[in-house]
Parts: sequence; C-alpha cells; structure tokens
Amino acid sequence: MRRLSVAVRTFEPFVSYQERTYGGFSVELIELLAARVGAEVDMYGVNTIAKQIDDVERGAADLAIGGISITSERERAVDFTVPVFDTGLAILVPVEDGGGVWSRIGALARAIFTSELPWMILLFVLVLLLSANVIWWFERRDNPDFPELYGKGI
Repeated sequence: MRRLSVAVRTFEPFVSYQERTYGGFSVELIELLAARVGAEVDMYGVNTIAKQIDDVERGAADLAIGGISITSERERAVDFTVPVFDTGLAILVPVEDGGGVWSRIGALARAIFTSELPWMILLFVLVLLLSANVIWWFERRDNPDFPELYGKGI
C-alpha cells in the first residue's frame, strides 16, 4: 500500500492538533481521498507555510495542508488543488494619492448615491408619512390631544 507523506500546519478548524492527533476538515478530506486511492497517510507537523512548500518542492512531502493561500510566487513553486475555502478577503488600496477633503467628500457622495441608500431612505419616509396619516385619521375625532386640522395633526 502506498504511503502519502503530508506536511501539516495547524490552522483551525481545517487542521487541529489535540492529544497527539491531527483532526479537522482538511485532515478528514485527505484521509478520505487517500482511502479512495488505496493509500495510507503519514502526517508530520511544520510551523510555516514556507516549510510546507519547501518540503513539497524537495519531495520530502507528497502534499501539504493547513490554510495555504494561493499566491503567484507559490504557484510557481508547487501545484495547488482547486481551493476548498474562499475567505472573501479583499485588500483595498487608494486609486490615487491624496486629492484633499473635497475629493473624499465627492467619493462619499458617489458611494451614497450609487447605492440603494437613497431608495431606502425614501421608502422609510413614505412609510413614516403613511403611518402618521393613518394614526391622525383614526385619532383626530376621539383623542383631544390630536388637532382636528390636518397640518397641525400630522
């Protein structure tokens, strides 16, 4: 039976290490895949992604698991599977330097008026006006605290 050497870095909940045993989503996945191809898994721990990549590149490990982000530099060194988890992480950087206060105010105004926010505010105001009219309509005759005239009642 073929044995797969796996360089493992703890990265919970994907890889955990408790009571001298590895566990977690990625560990279970590797064990299921190894069983499907008729192989056994030998896991050993490493502390860094660089060590994992180095071990796979040198052939000391057949594969590595534990939250390894795919970068162009790493992609040149080793092959990656299809990602099994997408963090949704995004890094924002300014398009251009500075621009001053007016540039930032303009950017804020564009962000507000190109979103759903103005429509949500309009909807809120309409619901507020409708409910105020309904309350005034039913309360104006029976409640002395409500003025009879529309302008003052609303």
